[in-house]
Amino acid sequence: MAIRRESDGLPGLVADRYGSVVVLQSPCAFYHFHIDSIAESLLAHDGVEGVHAEVCGETRRYGSAPEQIDCTVDGIHVRVDVEGGQKTGLFLDQRMNWPIVRRYARGKRILDGHCYVGMWSIHATLAGASRVTAADTSAAAIKCATINAGLNGALDRYSFERMDVMDALRGEERYDVIVLDPPALAKSRGQERKALALYQALNAAALEALGSEGVLITSSCSHFVTAEDFLEVLKRAAAVAHRQTWLLEVRGASLDHPVLMAMPETAYLKCVTLRVH
Repeated sequence: MAIRRESDGLPGLVADRYGSVVVLQSPCAFYHFHIDSIAESLLAHDGVEGVHAEVCGETRRYGSAPEQIDCTVDGIHVRVDVEGGQKTGLFLDQRMNWPIVRRYARGKRILDGHCYVGMWSIHATLAGASRVTAADTSAAAIKCATINAGLNGALDRYSFERMDVMDALRGEERYDVIVLDPPALAKSRGQERKALALYQALNAAALEALGSEGVLITSSCSHFVTAEDFLEVLKRAAAVAHRQTWLLEVRGASLDHPVLMAMPETAYLKCVTLRVH
């Protein structure tokens, strides 16, 4: 479960629950002054035994709040690095999208680009993927992905690569399914044009790295890139790569990330599935 941002009336606050522990993050001074009362209200909920809060760079713990949490997310065993991981340890806005890869994974070669802790690729291996390459520039992410693959008995079908995803896409390997889940490439409106160019280059390289009858699952979490912009980028990427594509599905964030109708920027996550020939 997650609560976050303007859509919930709590701008600048992220709260993710992992079993009995709630992990809070915020850069806002307002929450720094009110964190004790927020933690107290969360601990009053049934089953919540600890709160780990990182507010304005300061870490506070309430109740039983370990630095690492072992939990199960939709059948996937995960070790969440609360202290050293990105965000709260997982990017739960993709939780309802991770299982998409299961539809296309059986017997296939998968590239999990920007793999972070491996949630996309673990779903793929448990659905019968023949081989998975997980790539990320972060050594810490690769370490976490390796641990999580081991927790789910999937290590024998993995290859972990600490490298830029573009380098992985430009290698000799060809894949049946590619997942791209990069960090936000446009953190402000002024970065929008540059971000669109980066998304186009990244997706064009992915389309070129797919074999015939491949599948591309690609995401953008940039607030300032609309769904229409992202789809246009994918159309242009297909033209650059000389590939024919069919749009199978467009999804947003998980249901605990509602979109505020008066603020379209809260529909920040776009997850698109393409069939590629």
